[in-house]
Amino acid sequence: MNRLFNCTELNGLREELFSERLQHCRTLLEFKDKPQHLSNALFFQQLYHHTLPADYTAVLKEPRKPSISMWQRYWLNSFIMHWVWLLHKYRLHLVLSEQHTALSLSESGEIRGFIVNLSYTPIRQIHSERDILNAYRQLKQFLSPIFNRLTAYSGLNESIFWHNCANLIEFSLKELEADGIDISTTYQTLLLNKKWDEYEWSPFYNAVEYLNFQQLPFPQPVRFRKVCCHAHLDPKNDYCGNCPKLRKLSDEELSEWCRKWLNK
Repeated sequence: MNRLFNCTELNGLREELFSERLQHCRTLLEFKDKPQHLSNALFFQQLYHHTLPADYTAVLKEPRKPSISMWQRYWLNSFIMHWVWLLHKYRLHLVLSEQHTALSLSESGEIRGFIVNLSYTPIRQIHSERDILNAYRQLKQFLSPIFNRLTAYSGLNESIFWHNCANLIEFSLKELEADGIDISTTYQTLLLNKKWDEYEWSPFYNAVEYLNFQQLPFPQPVRFRKVCCHAHLDPKNDYCGNCPKLRKLSDEELSEWCRKWLNK
């Protein structure tokens, strides 16, 4: 049981959570007491067995591979971004479970955000770097079965989902650092060390690299993902601006993409 905050207080913290540049993310998470929503545990079990309720058909559309990857990148990761910022900015560890989180949908079935059932979600105060690492271990436990089911449903390699998440964590840590928060130890432990201890590998290791690539009209060095998210497999999507495949395009193709981005 949470004994530190009530829903009103946590929703107030959430509204001030991100920097001004990321303020559009502030409404993607809501704390409630005992919400009457389909839990993520049941949702992902149904997804795994191809028995999605009709209300959720707008969530996961075809083509399956890019749609699932984009869904995870922009919705599940936005939810995780709240978790990362609460952990580092307010030193609060949200102990997540599939049973006590749920998707929040609009009447048309589109995702509006995520709901956390505060009545059954422990919130722990962080006191040390060890507490932070243990929080990421718990996040790994929360995400592992979800990514397993997304892999089964989409046909994508599970590493894509971990890299999508690691890319988001790396971005969030850099934004937190720009906000004046010391993340150096966490950054080294999560993203630069292969192992957390003798027996446990980091699923977030080696997610991005910073390279000088003057062909792209971005500040140098350019931040590149190590693994493509495959969003471009859907004809409606462009390459991402940090896609590793950009470096393999011909100069002519890359120039065309740059003109397209700059004219948006």
